[in-house]
Amino acid sequence: MRGSVPCLGGLSTFTQQSSSRIPHPKLHILARHPRSQSASIPDRTPRVRQRCLQTTSSPFSLSGLFSGSTKNIDKTEGSTTPAISTHSSVVGQHVEVNSTLEDILEQAHPERVFYALLSTAEGRRFVAHAPSEDFEAAFCSIDPWYLIEPLKDIYRYIKPSLTTQPRYRWVRAIEERLESFAEQLKEIIELRRDGYQLTMGVCTHLLDCARVLGHGPMARQIWQIMIPEDGLQQELDVQAYNCYLEAICWANAFSKTEQWHLRVIPRVLAIRSSAHPPPGFSGHRVGSLGLRHETLVYFRRMVSQKIEGNEETFTNIMVAMAREADLAGVKSILKSVYNIDVDLLLQVDEEEVETPTFYEPDSPLRPTSRLLYTIAHVFGSNNEMELALKLVDFVSRQYDLRIPFNVWMHLFDWTFVLSRWRSRMQKSKGLGIGQLPPAIMDMLWTQMTDEPHNIKPDVVMHAYRAQALRFHDFLRESLECIHLAKSLFEDGRGEAALHGKELLDLTDQLLEGQSADSQHVLPAEWFNLRRQFVFSSIIEDRDLQLLIHTIRATFTWKTWPESGRFKEWERRRLPNLMADFAGYLPNSVAYRTRDGLIEMEGLRETRLEAAKDGMAMSRLNGILRAHMDQKIVTFAHLSAARENFQAEIRENKR
Repeated sequence: MRGSVPCLGGLSTFTQQSSSRIPHPKLHILARHPRSQSASIPDRTPRVRQRCLQTTSSPFSLSGLFSGSTKNIDKTEGSTTPAISTHSSVVGQHVEVNSTLEDILEQAHPERVFYALLSTAEGRRFVAHAPSEDFEAAFCSIDPWYLIEPLKDIYRYIKPSLTTQPRYRWVRAIEERLESFAEQLKEIIELRRDGYQLTMGVCTHLLDCARVLGHGPMARQIWQIMIPEDGLQQELDVQAYNCYLEAICWANAFSKTEQWHLRVIPRVLAIRSSAHPPPGFSGHRVGSLGLRHETLVYFRRMVSQKIEGNEETFTNIMVAMAREADLAGVKSILKSVYNIDVDLLLQVDEEEVETPTFYEPDSPLRPTSRLLYTIAHVFGSNNEMELALKLVDFVSRQYDLRIPFNVWMHLFDWTFVLSRWRSRMQKSKGLGIGQLPPAIMDMLWTQMTDEPHNIKPDVVMHAYRAQALRFHDFLRESLECIHLAKSLFEDGRGEAALHGKELLDLTDQLLEGQSADSQHVLPAEWFNLRRQFVFSSIIEDRDLQLLIHTIRATFTWKTWPESGRFKEWERRRLPNLMADFAGYLPNSVAYRTRDGLIEMEGLRETRLEAAKDGMAMSRLNGILRAHMDQKIVTFAHLSAARENFQAEIRENKR
């Protein structure tokens, strides 16, 4: 079946509360977009944003604000984070250090432009007085997909305790990073609006930033205040609408308080529908004036303005509906736009189902991995994991799409959540809804690691699989996963230390030729090396934390089959396991037995031996990151950070 772009005029009934379904396909499929307007929207994480002007070329960089040359970072298959590739060191080579603002803007390095506009007198004058076209070009080079997006993959699996202690492994909280970026954008825009109205390109870019941040209030302020005040309502296009809809659909979804509260169960819906939902449940509202209603109101405005939607538009609406458990509406969109009859697919063989709508490769509705991710999320979060797995597989084969790692990881996340053992009290709270048998985790693991997908699991996936096996008392299989995770972690350990040494060497090289109070903005090469170091060290500490947690939880699990043979477990099996993983356990370990308390004292020597290499590297990396992972813009800032780092190292040696 060949398809064209749905006519949005047929969807005006979408905003009626009495029905979840959108009209039949023949009300949609009436007209084609001109080819010049078509664009394939990549997958949600990671993804290159549609730039309002020409800027740098890659969506990947280091976490946080540590971004730069795109040649050294890429997203590798089989990893929850971008990987650092080999590169030639710039240490010892000539580095241009006295760049003017014009040079910085021409280079369009996202972090240098960001800091130059905010932290130098010349940059602030440019923001306040530059012509609209020049300001828009500079502002749009502050790329949130380049600066912020990789954070979300990394931080998703960091436990909150790592953002509080200990200092030598401390990392900045993701909420702090996101809010800091938003506040600095606000400062630039307020300075600009003192004398100039914003252009539509700038407003669209701000909305793009809001959706990457998951910042609903920021998006609403732009949409409801800035755009009307600057008279830009008539210039709204599909990109602006998509950015706004995505920002409100994913509001607060990347914070540690809310990221695991996106599962749709009656208890969560009741909390979100209250007048004042508590932290962790305030990202979106449900009910008569909730997220679904708001999204459909704005979709109706698109219809009235004759703005034709694309894949991104409909996936955003699917997410909004799924947030309020409206799976009937989600299925209706799949049927209307792609001719995928979800209910029929569950009842009969695939051969008896009508072929999905065909869209040309350059059609705005041509499915991409974004649709696969959306299917995994909306059905997984609504406790329909088997349906999510079936649909992702079906759509990927029908449209010849490779299932990317982030989609597999999302399927793995929800399978892990829904296959966990639940107590009677947890089931009374609704956490038993959609409970999956333990075997489905093994089925998914086999499917994604075998042909044709050949996904290579990383430390995160092995650790979570070990935990899933632990919940169902599979001791041998759980220990195998822990050993694999430990092996992968130790093979990659030391990369952060190499990047840290390069960063310090380049820092010393730069400071030798500049006065300690120089206000010149640091070169791109330094920002790139800092990115590589901070990126790799956070990943290393995240994986170490996850490995430690998994090992300790495994050893304290009380229902292992072997624990029934008390003396065998307490006096031989468990002590031997502790000796094998001594480097990941406290200096001394005590545990209760049937006859009293046993304390393992021999672990200290083993742990101290491990501290000579791995643990010592982690401590040094953490101290360096604590001093470098902050707002360092000029040579004066760098000189102060270097001195503080050296002082703390001297203090630790005493």
